[in-house]
Amino acid sequence: MKIYIHHYYTDKLFFKIGHNTTNKVYNLNHSPEGRNTGTITADYKNTKIEFIFNPEINDNEDGIHLLDFFAAFFQKDTDEKFMIFPDKEDWKTKNGNVPNSLEIPFIKKFADLIENKNNWIITFFRTEKCLNDEGFKNTLFSHLQFEFDRLKNHKIVTDNYFIDSNLHKKYKNLFFAFTNTMFQWNELIGIRWYYEYGNIFKNINPPYKLGYGIRAHKINRVRLAKKLVGTDSIFISQTNELENDNGQMQFERIDGTYLNSISGYTDFSDLNQIHNHFFKIGQVGPGFGLDLYFRILPMAKMQLLDESWAWYPGNFKSQYLSEKTIGYVFANIPFISTHTYPLDILQSALNLNKHPFYNQILEVQGDTDKLAEFIKEFVKDFDKNYTICKDWCNTCHNEFMKKMNEENSLIDLITSDFQSQKNSALKMLF
Repeated sequence: MKIYIHHYYTDKLFFKIGHNTTNKVYNLNHSPEGRNTGTITADYKNTKIEFIFNPEINDNEDGIHLLDFFAAFFQKDTDEKFMIFPDKEDWKTKNGNVPNSLEIPFIKKFADLIENKNNWIITFFRTEKCLNDEGFKNTLFSHLQFEFDRLKNHKIVTDNYFIDSNLHKKYKNLFFAFTNTMFQWNELIGIRWYYEYGNIFKNINPPYKLGYGIRAHKINRVRLAKKLVGTDSIFISQTNELENDNGQMQFERIDGTYLNSISGYTDFSDLNQIHNHFFKIGQVGPGFGLDLYFRILPMAKMQLLDESWAWYPGNFKSQYLSEKTIGYVFANIPFISTHTYPLDILQSALNLNKHPFYNQILEVQGDTDKLAEFIKEFVKDFDKNYTICKDWCNTCHNEFMKKMNEENSLIDLITSDFQSQKNSALKMLF
């Protein structure tokens, strides 16, 4: 089987597409400018695969053709076909109310290139929610859906998960790839370090029972922190790292919390001087740094998982997992969640029993007052609650790592002619 990858070769791109293959043979032509091309042959289970890295678009019929969103973005300065990232004002003038987001111009370019072709694969591990849900509409999602519709002749493989399995009927050419999603997060923020931190976490005795860390100061997070401040055995932290970032909520100092200042108060305490951040150059979103592993995570036996869309009181039909959920699972840190959707994805994708506090979380999600009361009651009987959560999280971690070490979700989809996920969806429906 041949897979034509229409980008220049990079190690991270290959690991994202071809991880867990064996017997790799590299035949690459390296360029000082990063315009690396060539082939890698490898085995996956009982299939021999030839990965062909060449940015030139062709119609070769002897293989599968693939375009990757982040590869296009990261190669926008070397690959001529993707030298399209718009000047903000120019983009606004030409496209009116279309959001000035990085997704639209690249997916639009994909559609321009291959709209009239058939059966290509677009890997779109965006690390953000990408589809509209009933109950609210997002202009960005609507414009993105328009470009997806232009790609209806192709397979779009994404990190967005259909919590409602009926969506497989609506979006017949969209598929979820578990392991490839995690490698995308690794490319962006080095998420593997959470797993490494797990080797430390299992050998320490944190001083607090429950930790709640705020980085992006969303309204619901600030409100919840204020209601939890002063609760015995809860370590609440916040950072002012994003204080001057126009894309974030306004930083607000919350009395009674630990302030994790990245710049510090002296020159020696400025972590920016020691390259604290994993992801800075060419950044497409906020990264995070080693301070997380030294200042925040060691302080509590459990963490309160407050995902990006946890402010929404309803149930989602589709969602994604951010580094917050993935990181806790990698590190095997027990957690309770402020919303059920990350639990829904983990339970379904890993075939797990329900989180022991799933029903309680479902009753209080989106309601700050009820959430605060639930959390306060949780820590009152902490030892018992911790034990049952730890058991569930340990099972989740083991199943997660089994997939990461043994599977390649994208290649499994390709070799099953994209039937494996459809069959799973049918089982969920009936």
